[in-house]
Amino acid sequence: MGDLRGRRLLRLVPPRAGPVGAGAGRRGRGGGGRARSRHRVEERLPSVSVPWSPLRVPPTRDFPTIRRSLLFYKVFAYATGTFLLLVCLEVVLRYVFGSEVVVGSALGPVALAAQDQVRAVGGFNLSLAVLITHGYLFIAYLISDFVLVTVMRYPITRFLIIGAGGVVPLLSFIMEARVKREVRGYLATREERAVPASA
Repeated sequence: MGDLRGRRLLRLVPPRAGPVGAGAGRRGRGGGGRARSRHRVEERLPSVSVPWSPLRVPPTRDFPTIRRSLLFYKVFAYATGTFLLLVCLEVVLRYVFGSEVVVGSALGPVALAAQDQVRAVGGFNLSLAVLITHGYLFIAYLISDFVLVTVMRYPITRFLIIGAGGVVPLLSFIMEARVKREVRGYLATREERAVPASA
């Protein structure tokens, strides 16, 4: 009877295959290390306080490039926005009053000439020059927009909205102020959080 009870007890106890939870402990330590590493990285990143946040985190080595791209964008945002206002004025003169601005013509240093008399009076067609200049500035504006969006890892929708500033009056000035504030704030926050982490 005692022998039978001993056999049943042996069947109930599983064979020992090493310390219980040893493998799980190793896996837990490895997973915990990766979790702590991810937590440290997340602590260095700024909280998203702006509606447009990068899809991926730009590395700190790209910060000088981002600042140069931002300056490049600012210059062409102001230039394109200014010439867009001149284009609006030229459109009013051409399609409302039927005139164009001519410089150094027979009518005087700066004069308004009818569209059918521009070639006859001679001189430099300032209205046409404004249109052409705005076209080239708009191309440069789109390039600066694309470069900034690329280095900041913004979504393509941001490129389209910023690019609309080149054809919508006053929008380029509004977008320039907003983009400048967001980019500078993002870089400053990243740099402030990187200093304690590196120290």
